[in-house]
Formats: sequence, structure tokens, C-alpha cells
Amino acid sequence: MTVGLVVEGLVAILLVAAIYYCIILNRRLTKLRDGQDEFTGLVMELNESTRRAQNSVQDLKSSTVETGKQLEEQIAAGRVLVDELSIITESGNNLASRLERQLTGGGDGPGNSRIKERKNPAIGLGMGPGFADESGNEEAGSKPQSEIERELLRTLKEVR
Repeated sequence: MTVGLVVEGLVAILLVAAIYYCIILNRRLTKLRDGQDEFTGLVMELNESTRRAQNSVQDLKSSTVETGKQLEEQIAAGRVLVDELSIITESGNNLASRLERQLTGGGDGPGNSRIKERKNPAIGLGMGPGFADESGNEEAGSKPQSEIERELLRTLKEVR
């Protein structure tokens, strides 16, 4: 019986080792389940964050489209203003050239002879007193009435 007792002792030791191993395995499985619950929570948070990011991207796209339309409208309005300013500038240049020709005696058109007869040719152009006559001198006692008239007079003098 000694052999049987040794075998039973050996089986008892193996059973104790198996029980010990089962306890360790049970602890690890419990940690794994806890980790799995935590992982499930993280996945749900990730899904929510992804949904919010998609909504933010959609909002950004719509705001980009809206801003693009506003910019296109402003660019179109700016182009219209550029065209208008080009026309105004061209008209101003043409008017300045005509005034210079008339004030300096250039050109022999019928309008020049009529303007030369007056003491102040600017009056014949509807500009009022205060502008230089043909010799470049202002009429005695007359001053430009506004800042615009003074600016026009200064510009015409610079052009000569």
C-alpha cells in the first residue's frame, strides 16, 4: 500500500496545484471581463466622437460654401466698382485733357475761340470763378469755393 499511498499523495499535490492554477486563471478572467467592459465604453466614446467629428465636418463644409458664395458676391461687386472707377478715371482724364487744351490755347476748335474771348475760361465750362485764366493767373479777388475746386486747380497746374 505504500505505492498506492504515494500515488494518492501525488494526485493530492497535483489537485492542489490545479486548484491554485484555477484561482489564478479566475483572477485573470475577471480582469479580462473588467477590461472588456472598459473597452466597450471606450469604443462607444470613440463612436460618439466620430459622429461629432462628422457633424463638425458637415458644418464646416456648409459654412465654407456659404463663405465662398459671399466672397463671390463681394468679388463681383468689386469688379463692378473697378469697371465704374475705370470709366470715371477715363472720363476724368478726357476732361482734364480738354481743359488743358482749352486753358493753354491748344486746338483751333470753335469752342476755343469762344472761351478765349472771356477773361476766365473756366467760367465758360461751368466751373465758376477762382480758376486760372489763359495766362495761368487767377482772377483778382476770386478764390476757389471748395476743396474740390482747389484740388482741380492744383491738378491742372501740375499737368502743365
